[in-house]
Amino acid sequence: MTRTVTRRLIVLLLVGAAVIGARLVWRGAMAPVGGGMSAPSGSNDGASGAGETGRVGWRLEVPGSVGALAGDDELTVTISANSVVTALDPGSGSPLWAHELGDLGTDRPALSGDRLALRGRQRAIVLDRADGSLLWEAAIAGPGPVVWSGASVDGSASGAVVAGSWDGTLAAFEPDEGSHRWSVQRPGAVRSVPVGIPPAMAGGEHLVVVVSHGERSATIAALRVTDGEVVWERELGAASSAPAVGSVDSSAGVVVGDGRGGILALDPEHGHPLWTATVGAGFTPDVAPVVDDEQVFVADRLGVVHALAASDGERLWSHDLGVPVLRGSPTVTRDQIVVTTTDGRAAALDRTDGGLVDVSDADTFVVATAYGGGHLVTGLRLSGPGMVEGVAIP
Repeated sequence: MTRTVTRRLIVLLLVGAAVIGARLVWRGAMAPVGGGMSAPSGSNDGASGAGETGRVGWRLEVPGSVGALAGDDELTVTISANSVVTALDPGSGSPLWAHELGDLGTDRPALSGDRLALRGRQRAIVLDRADGSLLWEAAIAGPGPVVWSGASVDGSASGAVVAGSWDGTLAAFEPDEGSHRWSVQRPGAVRSVPVGIPPAMAGGEHLVVVVSHGERSATIAALRVTDGEVVWERELGAASSAPAVGSVDSSAGVVVGDGRGGILALDPEHGHPLWTATVGAGFTPDVAPVVDDEQVFVADRLGVVHALAASDGERLWSHDLGVPVLRGSPTVTRDQIVVTTTDGRAAALDRTDGGLVDVSDADTFVVATAYGGGHLVTGLRLSGPGMVEGVAIP
């Protein structure tokens, strides 16, 4: 991409940050005092990173409808439908860089240390997160997800970049220069984002957990990152979720929604069941549980969000949204869990009891959320350019 095109995109983003008459996304408890009126022209309440809790602190127009979001406390990355990747500061909404890469899918980007991994429709791509410059790309047929597996504790890139494909291919690439390490064929489409298991949880081995979906069943398996050999695997129901892995301090291990209506917690090293919780509905391959030290959050395909105890799977609460959940994992903040639904709304639930805190306006279409810099970042699908907004939430 030429410097001229990059500069043009940055100018568009800076102009978009001051879009006239931009409408607030959240209502009720998350709307600003004054009844949720539009912000004044050029407002950017979160420019200093100190937005008032519960109100839109900043908004940024991006080139093209938002397809995916990912981020941490220092960086949020958006992928637009026209294959433009935009990086911004989640605390202020300030654009940092933007690049048009071409043929990008809408799978969630993966951050690790100073790197950013993306999936094109026929390739895996790794960028420098500081400026978006291309570090390497490698061919892999078809669309699918990508993940860093075996990232070290200090966050530097290590292990491998693992990419899946809807044709069942799972491939690993060297993180520094993208050379092919191994590839295997799984018994079904790899649509769900794989997850890495650190050596401290798997007997000293870097493992990657992948769910592959066939017509009548799904399979979850843990493979060695070094050579792609299967360490353990087990069959699941067809309507199974993406996998999730807790921290070393979590007692839940590997968690997956079984398409037969249960949530399984598996031992990371051997795949043995630790506990099972029955929820009564299946899941979608694009939605993963979220696991922390004490709780597991998962949304089933009917739109019911469940909170379980990480230690034994005891159900703590359930909240029926009445609408199926859109792709992507729930976004968890200190006090809330946010899910997006197929009717384009984002619903914020209280982590303690599952009570509804707020919901986005009906005339907005929220496609993705992320959390960083004290802000819930939402990506909106609009009739023209896309919009990203940051709501200050603890």
